[in-house]
Parts: sequence; C-alpha cells; structure tokens
Amino acid sequence: MYSTSLIEIEVVSFDQKSTFEVIEGDGDEKLAELAPDVLLFEPLILNDNARVSIDDTLFNINRILQTVKSSNDEVAAYIVPTNPIHQAGYYLTQIERLEDFAEEEEWPYIDHWGNWPDVEDDDILTYLQESVPSQDGHEAWAKAVVSELTGR
Repeated sequence: MYSTSLIEIEVVSFDQKSTFEVIEGDGDEKLAELAPDVLLFEPLILNDNARVSIDDTLFNINRILQTVKSSNDEVAAYIVPTNPIHQAGYYLTQIERLEDFAEEEEWPYIDHWGNWPDVEDDDILTYLQESVPSQDGHEAWAKAVVSELTGR
C-alpha cells in the first residue's frame, strides 16, 4: 500500500479541443514536460467525433503518447477510453477501432465499458448526466482503473 503523500495527481484537461488542436497547441509537449510516471490518457474521441476522421484521431493519439514516451521511456501510459454514451451509433465503432489500435500499437488499454450498462439500454442514462459520467458512471470507470493498477 502506498502512502498518499507519495502520489501526486495532476489532471490536464483539453476542454473541447480536437486531437489536431491539442497537437497544434503543443499539448503533447506540455504533457511530456510533466514527465509522469503513470499516464492515464483519455483520448479525445468525443471531441474528434464528426470533426476528425478516426484514422487521423488514432494517428494523433499515437503522436501524443509517443511524445510523452520520448520524454520518459519508463512512463506507464494507458489508454482509457472516453465514457459510453446512450445510443452511441458511430461512436461505438470509433471506440472499437481505438481498442484495436491500442492492441496493435501495444498501448495498455483499460476497458471500463464492461462496467456500464449497454449503450442501447436506457439504464445507462443513470450513469450519465448530459453525456458525461454521473456518480454511478464515475464509479464504474474508477472500478476498472483501480483493478488495472492494483490487480484487485
């Protein structure tokens, strides 16, 4: 068990920026400058949705992660997909492509979607508040992250 005094957490938000906008604004370099030991990277799939092709999104995600890795080869960088949304449509295909990409590029992938109701099921609405996680959604997400990082 680690003491919380040994763990420093920094949240970096890119608001509604696309992956292109993050790179254009040197967001990848700013992440790299933080020199994290562990990076839980939530790709900007929803931000890119209908604005950037999934192929370009995946290319940009890889660039962002490679930039961070180049500053610290020992970083444990995980891809953690954005939350499910009700009746996801094309977004579901994008998430499937993201998971395939993570496997192909050998980026660890934390799949928290299995902890949520199906995207077609109205029960998922209790896990969301206007397409972002509610308390139930955060708990479903956190359960997967904690399990991955602790092995429990």
